[in-house]
Amino acid sequence: MATEVAHNSNGFTNGMNGESNGLTTMLTKPCKTVPSTSADFGKKIRQTDFILDPNAVHLNHGAYGATPKPIMEEQFRLMQVRDSNPELFIRYRYKDMYYKSVERVANFVGSNPKNLVIVDNATAAMNAVIKSLKFKAGDKILVGDQSYKTVKRLAKFTSNEFEGVEVVSMTLPLPLSSSDDLVRAFEKAIDANPGIKVAVIDHINAPTGIIFPVHQIIALCRERGILSLIDGAHTPGHIPLQLDELGADFYAGEL
Repeated sequence: MATEVAHNSNGFTNGMNGESNGLTTMLTKPCKTVPSTSADFGKKIRQTDFILDPNAVHLNHGAYGATPKPIMEEQFRLMQVRDSNPELFIRYRYKDMYYKSVERVANFVGSNPKNLVIVDNATAAMNAVIKSLKFKAGDKILVGDQSYKTVKRLAKFTSNEFEGVEVVSMTLPLPLSSSDDLVRAFEKAIDANPGIKVAVIDHINAPTGIIFPVHQIIALCRERGILSLIDGAHTPGHIPLQLDELGADFYAGEL
């Protein structure tokens, strides 16, 4: 799971002299976790919770989304906490705050915290998974023809790094009549390409917005002995997630 999370933590006492270290007040200040306007969407929330240029209409929040002002304020507050005493923060508070953030994210996406790691973004997560796998000649990487271009480049890069490794494609069967069309398309690609080691599967496809039937596709991969890597960059917050129930070998997403 890939995301960036700013999480508040409790203050603490300097174990060397028993006195407050100066971070307590800032660390115990409540963390803003929701926009200040609550559920008021549209023009009002744009004016109150974002610093977007009012002379432009911003539609692409998938590739380059704007950070809400409450989150920016919390990020800046935590930067001040860090820089007010870097030694103490990094050595004694950072790890605790990180694991508490992991627990909160794990609860949100339905995962055991032990199965979840926070990294910079979904692209970093996809790289971490693919570049950690051991490939041999004859192995194949399955990607979709409509997959995110950076993911396709990653697969191509990997095939160039390992002699005899090939990238194969699943053609998105447009227009779709049902989700079964997608399952059959993956099954067709798998049958036509023996030796697939890992299948990269979109959860919500970036170019089209189509929600893939990942439960069925993951089950298909498991039956065929293929690792499933889900690109869920656009999924958390859009549709409910229960990662442990999903059963994918790897899942990359963003908050």
